[in-house]
Amino acid sequence: MKRKYFSVLLMAAMTVASTSMVTSCKDYDDDINNVQTQIDAANDLIKKLDTQASTLQTAVTTAQSTADAAKTAAAEAATAAKNAQATGDEALAAAKTAEAAAEAAKAAAAEAQKAAIEAATKQVNDLKAEIQTALDNKVDVATFNTAVAKLEGDIAGIDAKLNTLGEDVKNNQKEITTAKEAIATLEAAQKNAEVQIAALEKFKATLESETIPGLNDAIKANGIEIEGVKKSVADLKDATTKAQEKLANDIAKVAADLTALQGTVDAIDAAYKAGDENLQNQIDDLLQTVKANSDKHHQDVSAIDAKITALDKLISDNKSELKNYTDDAVKAAKKDLQGQIDALAKLNIDGVEQGLADWMKQINDKFDNYYTSGQIDEKINTLTDNYKQAIADAIEEASENLTSSMNSIRTELLGEINLLNILCGQRLTSMVFAPTTYIDGIEAIKFSTLNYYDWGTDATAWEADAPTAKTYTYINDKETTVKYYLNPATVSLDAIDKFDFVSQDATNEKKLTRAGAEAPIKVAGQSLKNGVLTLNVQKTGNAPLMSETSYGWGTTYSKFPIVALRAKLTGEAVTDKDDAANLFVYSDWARLYESTERPFIHNTQATDDAGNMIESNTGKKNPLASHFWSFSEAYDGMKKIDKLPTAENSNCITKKVDYDKSIDLTSLVEVCDKSGARYDLNKFGLKFEFHIMQYNLLNEGSTKDWTNQQYFAKLKEDGKTLVATARNGAEGNRDAIGRQPMIQVVLKDVNDPKHEKVVDVRYFKIQWVDVQETVDYGPIAKDFEDAYKCGETYQYIIGEEAMNNVYATANMSRDEFHKSYTVNQALFPSYNDVVNNTNSFEIEKTDFKDLRDYSAGGQTHNLKWTINSNYFAMTQAEYEAGEATRTVYGYFYKTSNPNSRIIFSMTVKWTINKMAYATGVNYSQEQWEPSGLTMANGLTNAGKKRFINPALRSDNVYGTVNYTDCQIIGDLKAGYINNGKVPETVQALVNFGIAKLTFDPARLSVLPTKKATDKWTLSNDNMELYYNGVQAATIDRAGIISLYEGVATKAGHNGEPTEGALLLVGKDVPVKLASVYCGVLNQEIDKYLVNFIKPLAMNEVKIEDTLKDVIDGGSSSVSIKNKIIIREAFGLKRMIVGPTNQLANDAKKLCEWYIVKPAYWDEANIKTNLQKNGSIGSSANVKLSDLRNADGSVKYRVAIDTNAQKVTFHNMSGNAISQKFIVSIPVSVQTKWGKFTQMVDITVVPNK
Repeated sequence: MKRKYFSVLLMAAMTVASTSMVTSCKDYDDDINNVQTQIDAANDLIKKLDTQASTLQTAVTTAQSTADAAKTAAAEAATAAKNAQATGDEALAAAKTAEAAAEAAKAAAAEAQKAAIEAATKQVNDLKAEIQTALDNKVDVATFNTAVAKLEGDIAGIDAKLNTLGEDVKNNQKEITTAKEAIATLEAAQKNAEVQIAALEKFKATLESETIPGLNDAIKANGIEIEGVKKSVADLKDATTKAQEKLANDIAKVAADLTALQGTVDAIDAAYKAGDENLQNQIDDLLQTVKANSDKHHQDVSAIDAKITALDKLISDNKSELKNYTDDAVKAAKKDLQGQIDALAKLNIDGVEQGLADWMKQINDKFDNYYTSGQIDEKINTLTDNYKQAIADAIEEASENLTSSMNSIRTELLGEINLLNILCGQRLTSMVFAPTTYIDGIEAIKFSTLNYYDWGTDATAWEADAPTAKTYTYINDKETTVKYYLNPATVSLDAIDKFDFVSQDATNEKKLTRAGAEAPIKVAGQSLKNGVLTLNVQKTGNAPLMSETSYGWGTTYSKFPIVALRAKLTGEAVTDKDDAANLFVYSDWARLYESTERPFIHNTQATDDAGNMIESNTGKKNPLASHFWSFSEAYDGMKKIDKLPTAENSNCITKKVDYDKSIDLTSLVEVCDKSGARYDLNKFGLKFEFHIMQYNLLNEGSTKDWTNQQYFAKLKEDGKTLVATARNGAEGNRDAIGRQPMIQVVLKDVNDPKHEKVVDVRYFKIQWVDVQETVDYGPIAKDFEDAYKCGETYQYIIGEEAMNNVYATANMSRDEFHKSYTVNQALFPSYNDVVNNTNSFEIEKTDFKDLRDYSAGGQTHNLKWTINSNYFAMTQAEYEAGEATRTVYGYFYKTSNPNSRIIFSMTVKWTINKMAYATGVNYSQEQWEPSGLTMANGLTNAGKKRFINPALRSDNVYGTVNYTDCQIIGDLKAGYINNGKVPETVQALVNFGIAKLTFDPARLSVLPTKKATDKWTLSNDNMELYYNGVQAATIDRAGIISLYEGVATKAGHNGEPTEGALLLVGKDVPVKLASVYCGVLNQEIDKYLVNFIKPLAMNEVKIEDTLKDVIDGGSSSVSIKNKIIIREAFGLKRMIVGPTNQLANDAKKLCEWYIVKPAYWDEANIKTNLQKNGSIGSSANVKLSDLRNADGSVKYRVAIDTNAQKVTFHNMSGNAISQKFIVSIPVSVQTKWGKFTQMVDITVVPNK
């Protein structure tokens, strides 16, 4: 058992470590963290091995304690022997006493005989007591049962853990270890108990098997009964037998539990082996290494087991020697003593003196042959010392070997785990391509080739909209960027020797077989961050990556190369068992694709918020025009030497720049194709070239000449930096303000520096402006406050106080300020929008005007702010908060420099009250339940209820004056009152907003359904309720709620309620009152339930009369007349079907009003409690017509005569019945608003 314990412990540790690796290394980044967690768990297991060593030490100590107990048992057995010897001494003393009184022979003989009998009796009782004591001390059943209970608890705990094996392998391992420790302890206790019981049983058997001839006769002769002693011995034997049986049963149970536990452990081992086969193949060699390293530790464990086995043998031998010694001594003493007693019993009175003398001599002679008490003690002490020393030596050696072995195991495991840690964390296992391009649904690596028509080297040819050449020139960068996701994400480039590509050709029809060939691309650069590998990939040749090849019948297929990235591993990622020269990891395959695109010059300002190119911007006044302007657009269809009208001043301006600053023209241009893809200038051998063009603007009016804008700018030596100049060439001069030089941008192909070519030519203007000066004035006036209204156009006046503060801040008079500054009419959503002159509001939304004052200087200008609330609508959140704040920004601009601005803000705070019940509206309490409702808790008491009754015949609107049958309809407004009157409209219920009474969409789940899949839905602004797509109920704009009828017409046409409408009869339906303001602000005002009262109720039909068997004519009958009673379920509850003398006066008309059909007694579906197996059941669940005679005819028949209103029983079996039974008849009554159905039971009785 010890050997098995150590083996399982070691293999469990190895299994946990290896399984952690097998199930952890997968091909996804998020699994790597799980790998690390399980490796940490393996490290924890190393620590637990130290704990197991301590546990073994405890087990050995327990063994020593058990040995001490065995020693105590031996000492007690020796005591029994000494007691026997002591008993003999007493007999000898009694004999000497008899010899000293020879003159009274008879009396002395009697006394001697009595003393001998008493001594014998005492000896038997002492031996019995010693046996009982030994049993009590040696067979500790309670201890044994406790150990068994502990084992059962441990096994139960392990079974519970096994049910969640995948959750925590470490906990299961700990439970199994604990169980095995308990088993080892229990086995030791069991063996110890078995040895001691065997010794005691042998002692008891000896006592019982030894015959004592003559003793019984002597006892009987003196009137002493020995049966009590025999019974005590028998009781002792019986108790011993029961103890043995219990011990055997407990051992059997433990054995069964051990078998079950072993099966569980086997299941765990099987589960551990079900791991990832791919990774298992990678670490098999590693496990072999671990196994080889652990062989030495197995040998150490075997040596420990051998020493423990030797120790067990020593203990067993010492026990056997001690037991045999004490048993033999006692047996011999007892046998000799018995012989003397037998001899004494044979003596007669006359020869007592000589008999006693002979007897005493024989006793003395015999006892000389036995060990003395001291010798017995010495023997026991010697054996005990030897035993204890052997145990101590074995424990010390086992402890030293175990510690050494555990340390070795821990060192080896730590080394192997560290290796696994490196392999799982640093060893590349997979690479997945991250495509950005798909060609015909195939992941692709895209290379781009640019083609263009050369504009030529003559600059005058560039003053056109297109080149004259018709032959394409091609540019190929031979380079692109691709990304791969690596697994694990923790891998570093140090673990990878190099990346390259392998290739094969494929078509869109079939795959060719050049697998592994040299790829037409190579890796030119690489970077790795957070598991994402970015590669700079270059073509290895000039050949195109795709060619078109025709394969017969006019069909053309594309042949293209596909590639896979290959990584060669190196460093710590390579183990001694790997074939380092051929250790590669491959990615998935990707198609190589090379596109041909036409390059264009693109305006960098034409991008969206995400930085994507916008290709659709056009217009001469649009500074964000995607591709600037052509020559004819820039010069309005004229030549550059022509004089352009003043109207062209505002055209083709792409950027406004402060006159005292320069601009890098390359910041305005880039290269793209029509799809918006950008291209790197350097990779394609491209560059931009800029020229300042002649651009003449006429001086209109009374002036006679023109101004060439070319004179107001110049390019720095770098050819790209543009600066403003005066007409005389002075840089940074204010003379440049407002001027707008025309720039020609030329995109050149410089791959061949000696033969440069022109790819594209475009034009744009730069306008020099005065330096922008902004003053943040802040709020120009106090915040305005107003009540929020839908669609309201508000006008707020900035009065004289606010304007005089503006004058004072500028330190100007009224006239000076308004001569220097002009208010801008447009307003903006933010300060930055004013600065950048972007995102201004349309005038119809909000604007700003100067209310000029042309009177004397004592007056002050006012400003008027207009804002329309429709364009600044309040949100639901603002409504809930009760207010909304709107802020806009405007500015005064300096007349001499529009870029010099005083920026101010204006704010209005709109407040709004909550939509609620209108003033004076209250519940009309008599129409609601429960009582005591208040308007304040309308939403919180959503369970309050109103009732909608069926329309009465006398109703002025819904009665017979307009309709022929009953509707279930009512006015929801009738539940309210305002100053003694029901509100006339739903709108009158609320203070403002558009009021609506609707079904409550949040509570449709309270509605009944026939099947779980049935569904309630709403339509028409929640005012129509549908069941499985068919309308069931309606609330109209006037607040009238009704159950829906497919036809509800006048002039004799009956209504036809839908399935959903019928389901709602008698049920609660959730409704709510809400109000909506401005179309977006919603307020729930009240919620409650509406119950549609069921119009009619039908009684439970009972028939007390019985149907009797064997009547002349074969049958008997009972009446069903007036058995069905139907009443109104509300109001007076008038009877409309039933006994004539109890019917309402207008019962017939009421039947027509409620569309009550005649009762239908379903003879074909009558059931009975007679069972098909011949028994009589407790309920009627068998169709009566299913019971048949031998010829197939019905056995019993119940006939229903609706005209005669009777039920008749027919016995068709030809035999009288002997026991009563039940027939159950379905009866139904159809009405407009529901169908009543019952089973009516009638008893059939024998009539013998």
